[in-house]
Amino acid sequence: VMEFVEHGSLEDHIRSHGPLPVTQAVELFREIAIGLLHEHGKGVLHCDLKPANILLDVDQHPRLADFGQARLTHEQTPALGTLFYMAPEQAAGQQGDAKPAADQYSAGILLYELLCGRVPFEGPPATVIYNQIHTPPERPTTIRKSIPTVLETICLKAIAKRPEDR
Repeated sequence: VMEFVEHGSLEDHIRSHGPLPVTQAVELFREIAIGLLHEHGKGVLHCDLKPANILLDVDQHPRLADFGQARLTHEQTPALGTLFYMAPEQAAGQQGDAKPAADQYSAGILLYELLCGRVPFEGPPATVIYNQIHTPPERPTTIRKSIPTVLETICLKAIAKRPEDR
């Protein structure tokens, strides 16, 4: 049970407003990152971070929701998450302990979507999975010129193919 969050999901907000202004995207992302840091500090991984699982309260502050795929960091059970936000190691079906790097990747995809209005890889599932594992994403500044270079660097680092590079 949680409080009623009346402003819907971040997904609804992106659909109706498109990419967020850079300062608003950064502030939302900062608050989401703080939530993830807290959760990871408790040994919990979300494993399905995406705009539909982030609710916006009356003041437009994000609330992480839907922990149905969550795992403890020592669990070996794979968690797949949602295709467009799935880390390359998840898409490749790698086994092993759950790692915060998978949530970091999903957060990076979320930041990309906040800034660009879309995820970096779209298409049929097999194409998305292939691209998540093998293809560099289009640079956010090629989609939206007003994104500061330092923010683009942060975004691209968060969605690095190798977990150790995130």
